Amino acid sequence: MERLTEPLALLFYALMAVALLAALVGSTGSALALLLIGAALHVVRFSIELLAEQRARAAAKGLSPSRR
Repeated sequence: MERLTEPLALLFYALMAVALLAALVGSTGSALALLLIGAALHVVRFSIELLAEQRARAAAKGLSPSRR
């Protein structure tokens, strides 16, 4: 699951760059659409990272009985 976050981050930054170019060229509708897609992608990426961190903590607690 963590392997998915790095390509999502790259895609997010690529979308932001294309949105900037679209805004500079004058295509504001496309720029807004790309910004919204990028925002949703950022939320998905953060959620995946958070779930992976929670699972790692749960696994660490489950493996070590002395930490309970």
